[in-house]
Amino acid sequence: MKLEKIEETNKYTLYEKEDSGKEWKGFIVEVKAPWITRKKYNIAWNRERFASAQDMDVLHERHEDAELWAKNIIMRRYPKVPSEIENISNSLDIPHLVHFTKLKNLKSILENGIQTRKCLEQYSTEYQYNDSLRLDGHLDAISISIAFPNAKMLFKYICETPNTSWVILLLDTSVLWKYDCAFCKRNAAHKKISGQEIAELKSPTSFLSMFDELPDLESRSAQRLNGYDPTDVQAELLVFNTIHQSNIKQIIFDSKERLQSHRELCGERVTSVHSVGNGYFAGRRFVR
Repeated sequence: MKLEKIEETNKYTLYEKEDSGKEWKGFIVEVKAPWITRKKYNIAWNRERFASAQDMDVLHERHEDAELWAKNIIMRRYPKVPSEIENISNSLDIPHLVHFTKLKNLKSILENGIQTRKCLEQYSTEYQYNDSLRLDGHLDAISISIAFPNAKMLFKYICETPNTSWVILLLDTSVLWKYDCAFCKRNAAHKKISGQEIAELKSPTSFLSMFDELPDLESRSAQRLNGYDPTDVQAELLVFNTIHQSNIKQIIFDSKERLQSHRELCGERVTSVHSVGNGYFAGRRFVR
């Protein structure tokens, strides 16, 4: 049996089975979203009804070469129940996620997605990193903020590299539940975070803790935070996947000139300019 790839997005790859017979007429899909964990192998015989099984022997009973095409393949319309992470995000009304990077990285990101340093180095991709030390030790993860950049780190980098231009990327919130994320209520290098097991940091409890009052910081009300703002401006997500470029919804430049010279590269994405010291290039306390 041949599989013909007929559609591919950041969420799934859609295949059509040739000469599959009436019972198996339809499609199968390799889903890239990490929330699919329980059902390892699935078969769809039309676009409304499903058959699924974790046991490969069951699939062999249904089709002799199931192992060749069903391994790590799952159906497009898996009846997904919203995860707890998604429910929490929706209840907080989180508007977007945030990632900042050097302008020189933008072209590669828009072509290949936001990749971990480990991935970039593995494939010898040319890039410029922000943090030469990476004290959290997670070269296998991307640092992402919720709703507002880690202003302390961004301002530090701007001061250290005065001739460098930066961009801020606003990402779709679905990254929270569609990708493999750890939730850190402080900077991931903080001893109270680095000492925890990653599995613990991936839990809904850890996600909710990002919005707890913290004894060594001003209260949330004193900081004038929105409900979706983490208490610590350095709180972050560690994302252990390449974030597909389709999740980038808005690009913020630090000057009109740099926006104009990159407008075509940005395609139909929303673009804007925030000069250094203003908007997303300012301190969160100042903006809030």
